[in-house]
Order: sequence, then C-alpha cells, then structure tokens
Amino acid sequence: VGGRAAARPRAGPRRRCRRPLTASVKTLVLVRHGQSTWNVEHRIQGQADPSLSPLGQAQADRTAAWLADAYPQARVVTSDLARCHETAAPLATALGLAAEAHRGLRERDFGAWTGHLHGEVAERWPELHRTWRAGGDVIDEVGGETTPTLVDRVLGALEDVLAATAEGD
Repeated sequence: VGGRAAARPRAGPRRRCRRPLTASVKTLVLVRHGQSTWNVEHRIQGQADPSLSPLGQAQADRTAAWLADAYPQARVVTSDLARCHETAAPLATALGLAAEAHRGLRERDFGAWTGHLHGEVAERWPELHRTWRAGGDVIDEVGGETTPTLVDRVLGALEDVLAATAEGD
C-alpha cells in the first residue's frame, strides 16, 4: 500500500567472493586440424594417425599466418596425433616455439569403427549408426569412448593447459 514494494527477506548472511579481484585472464583459441587424408576418403579417424592432405597442409599454413599475427605471445599445445601436430607446426615455427603435445586432446576413440568408411559403418552396424547419427551415445558398444568419458578427458586436458599457461600466453 502506498506505492512501496515490500522488502524481501534475506536468504542469509552475504558471502564474500573468495577469489581476488585481480584474477588472471587467459585466451584459449581452439583450432581443428586441417583436412587429413582420411577426411578425403570419408574414413572415421578416431585416434588413428593419418597425416594431413595437401589441402590440410595449406589450411594449416593459412591458419598459422593469421594466428601468429593475432596472438604473437601464444603458447602452442596440440594433440599428439600427427594430423594435429602437422596443423600446429607452422604456427609454432612462426612463433619460434616448439608445439607441446597433450594426449588428452586426442579425438574421440571410435573403437571398431576407426578406419572404416562411413558407408561401411552404416552397412555393418546399421542400427548403431542410425542411433549415433541421431545423436545417441552408442560408441562404447563398439569399444569406443562414451560422451561423458570424452568430455571428462578433454576438459581435464584443457584445465591442465590453462593451469600451466601464464597470463598473456
């Protein structure tokens, strides 16, 4: 009454932020590997280790030129797979660094599907393939990684990378 809103009761004592106000800021740039020889063939790569195609190498070179200009103080961390290292190498060279490998950044393990053409997978495992294409988490049924396992592994790797990266790198 009188045009004034009733005061809300407080939910409890106010909590103070435990983080210092001068928290560091880091920029994380994720780059997918360039086209691999298996991408050209439409093979499921998973954690197999095909190299970049000539187009993939050109993609890596162009990406490196742009990133080296945009992030001259960068740290370069890559999966230990060849296609990823080949993608990161031109950037590391441009920055005068060595690319650091982290196994946790690998692509998903696709189990028995690794190395097969997408069409072969659809023929050999039709129901699983349909379910997977519809967003189902069925890769573990062919010996691969579940989505939660993949997410935990990659997030753990990213936490490792960020924890070991100085502000400004």
